[in-house]
Amino acid sequence: MLDGTGALPTTRPTDPPPGPADAGPAATGDPHRWLREVLRRGHGPDPVLPWRPVPAQRAGTARDVRDGLLRVLVGDVVVAAGAPLDAATRARALALLVGAGAVVVGPTAAWVHAGAAADAPQRLWVAGGPRPQVLAARAGLPVERTRCRPARADLLELGGLLVTSPARTLVDVARTAPGRAVRVREALLAACPESLGPADVREATDGARRRRGVRAARAALGAAAAPA
Repeated sequence: MLDGTGALPTTRPTDPPPGPADAGPAATGDPHRWLREVLRRGHGPDPVLPWRPVPAQRAGTARDVRDGLLRVLVGDVVVAAGAPLDAATRARALALLVGAGAVVVGPTAAWVHAGAAADAPQRLWVAGGPRPQVLAARAGLPVERTRCRPARADLLELGGLLVTSPARTLVDVARTAPGRAVRVREALLAACPESLGPADVREATDGARRRRGVRAARAALGAAAAPA
């Protein structure tokens, strides 16, 4: 269409004029523009879900963690600082690291269920999945891996991740690290009391009866359940 001068317009009438949002970081003075823009346009991570930055985003991600816009959940997985941190969110974060086929067990599973009260993972405890060297390189954390996969009855699926039930998690912590049984039991009871009744713990203990350390677990759990 010709304009009033008889010349063809150079832009469509519906195109907005260029502005600060179309300028680069240097022009806007906003060092966090890369994150704001990918979220605004819908082409990047959902701000309330965990995600892993690609190499080109790592410097900006580290800056946003320092500035309180993002928080690190586990390994290099981050989430928006204001996002709710529930068991499903923690499970999604770990699913980005451990990959398909792995089951999260022991202290790592306790963190999924109870969060910071059970301590953030400094080591990944898994059953099955990739070889430890592959998993450690991917996650950036040491790995404790067992080939003995818990029974299906002892597993839950959260956020795309297979994780041991709260009761089986407590039994596994008690048999591998009896000194942590009391604290982990308190954390799990606070987070999911409906899944940690005496019958649940007995059933989980019976399910692990052929595993090493079950006798120590029974003693530790007896002490953990005893009134103070």
